[in-house]
Amino acid sequence: MKETKSSSRESEVRSLKTVLGIYIIVFALFGYGRAQNVAALVAATIFISFTSFELYKEAIPRLFSPETGSYQDLSLALGIIIFSIASSTWMRRSRRIQKL
Repeated sequence: MKETKSSSRESEVRSLKTVLGIYIIVFALFGYGRAQNVAALVAATIFISFTSFELYKEAIPRLFSPETGSYQDLSLALGIIIFSIASSTWMRRSRRIQKL
């Protein structure tokens, strides 16, 4: 058990060193302003990749064993949607009247 924890910890440290190394290289090559843009791009890519992986991990088993859905508090959800549509329509009309 300790060997597994230590090897996973070493793997985490190695990956952290790799990420930090990439940031340092990007900072050295492009400067601070572009390094921020590249870091934002990397962060967004990682986020989208992780989200997609989790989505596929959950969706694929459901494709092969579908379940019937059950709706809870459907009237509450419909009420919130109708309220949202009505309030946004009212706000749009009141802004149009103020501009005139």
